[in-house]
Amino acid sequence: MTAEIIIAAVKEHKATSMSSLWRAMGHGKINGENIKKVRALVPNIAKMFDANIKGASVDEVIAPPKKVAKKTKTTTAREKIFGFYVDREYGALVKAGSKEFVDKKELIAGVAKQFGVEERLVAYKYYVIANKGHKTNHGRVEIVKNSDGKVKIVPCVPETEPVASEPAQA
Repeated sequence: MTAEIIIAAVKEHKATSMSSLWRAMGHGKINGENIKKVRALVPNIAKMFDANIKGASVDEVIAPPKKVAKKTKTTTAREKIFGFYVDREYGALVKAGSKEFVDKKELIAGVAKQFGVEERLVAYKYYVIANKGHKTNHGRVEIVKNSDGKVKIVPCVPETEPVASEPAQA
C-alpha cells in the first residue's frame, strides 16, 4: 500500500469514505490500524473525500499549496545617543539631559509627560542612569551637577592608566 495507490483509488472510484476506499482497493472491512496507515500515507485524505462528495476535482486537493511570497521586514535605523535608543525612556532622558544643565525634577517630569507614564517610573530610570555601575548603564553616561543643583548627563570618559614617562637620558 502506497500513497500513489490510495490516491489513484480515490480518483478512479470516487471514494467518499475510508470504507468505500478500502472496498475499491479490493479489500473487505477496514480496521483501525489500516485507517491509521492510510491517514499517515495521505494526510489530506479527508479533504479528498470531501471533494468527491461535492463533485469537485480531487487534483486541487492533491496539488501542493501555492507558495505565498514572504513579506520582508523593512528596518529603519534607530537613533541612539550614548548607546541608548532615543525612542525609549532611557534614551529620552539622556537626550534631554545632555543638552544643557536642567533641573532634575523638570527633566523627569518632561520625559514622563512625553511617554505618558508616571514620574516615579522615569525617576527610577534616572537613578539607573545616575549609577555608573548599574548593568543598564554599563558605564556609558554619568550625571554632573553644577553649583545651582542642576544636572547634565554626559558620556563617561573611560579611565585610562597614565602613561609612564620615559626616563631622562643623561
